[in-house]
Amino acid sequence: MKCIGLITGPDTPEALFYLEELHREMRRRRGPGASAYVVAHHLDVSRLGGLDSASEAKSAKAHILAAARNLKAAGAHLLLLGSSTLHVVASEVAAEADLPLCHVGHLTAKTLAKMGLGSTGVVGTRTASEERMWTRCLIAAGVEPIFPSATDRVWIRSCLAEEMDPEVCRAEWVRITTDLRQAGANTVVLCTPEANAYLRAEDLLLPLVCAAGQQVKAAVDAVSAY
Repeated sequence: MKCIGLITGPDTPEALFYLEELHREMRRRRGPGASAYVVAHHLDVSRLGGLDSASEAKSAKAHILAAARNLKAAGAHLLLLGSSTLHVVASEVAAEADLPLCHVGHLTAKTLAKMGLGSTGVVGTRTASEERMWTRCLIAAGVEPIFPSATDRVWIRSCLAEEMDPEVCRAEWVRITTDLRQAGANTVVLCTPEANAYLRAEDLLLPLVCAAGQQVKAAVDAVSAY
């Protein structure tokens, strides 16, 4: 089996989600006791900015590229960036590190295009550059992105950063996704896995797509072929 090189972002819950889901997906396919072959690198949050300026993006790219090269040297055959935010520079990193990449935006957009529902609410982005990345990927696949209001995006980011009690604020998350549905969204994409704690499929009147889950399935598909 080939090895997955996982670069996790600044949030520990994201890192744990990816590792747990990779092993869970492998067990689902191959039975109890199976596990994914993963080498991981956890980036230091203090070295990453918001990636919204050219200088921040350049600095972040250098750190992510260094991590990717270390993972390749450690045996990785495939690159998985465990954060939607890191995908702002993902294509450049993959090209320079010479590793195939499971791109969260492209994979999710492809899934949504197959669903044929036309528009999606995009929830859980942290930066303007990340929102632009999602917009490009979705529009290229023929899917219209609909983001929460500026006020709601600020609240969501605060909720995720402060790790608020899901039971206390779930109603607000549901209200936000209801607003997206009223604005024309036919699905909801959770860009960060932490959002799974705040929204459940049964809470919504719309299909719910976990972007990180699309990456995990694609990564396991790729390495399971060997």
